[in-house]
Amino acid sequence: MKISYSIENLRSLTTAPKIELRPITILVGRNSAGKSTFLRSFALLRQSLEAKSSAPILWYGDYVDFGDFSSAVNHASNSKEITFNFSAEKFSVSNRYQNYPLYYDDLIKVNSGRKSQEYSSINLSISLGSRWGEL
Repeated sequence: MKISYSIENLRSLTTAPKIELRPITILVGRNSAGKSTFLRSFALLRQSLEAKSSAPILWYGDYVDFGDFSSAVNHASNSKEITFNFSAEKFSVSNRYQNYPLYYDDLIKVNSGRKSQEYSSINLSISLGSRWGEL
């Protein structure tokens, strides 16, 4: 499976190309290019998923502190949305997800008797504007 990730308009990152995540991934760039922001975005997503909050992104918490949406969005960009992009190629879902009914029921249709399904690619983009970022 090949997993890629990119971010748009988060701090100094206007548009980062999709970066394939591997066991060892090296980020190289000039100072203030967004290497740390890219890495800290994983902790941002983690604290947002773990928090019991109605906000889609928890800008400050136990792992990282980005302040709020208005301080996290890239001010040099014309777009005032922050976007997280995920993609997976050759993605296989097997019966190991049967304990998670949402995934199992939605991704695996067992009507043919198969317990796994392979997808050529899955893409997910999440965009937040100031209305949702400020909650």
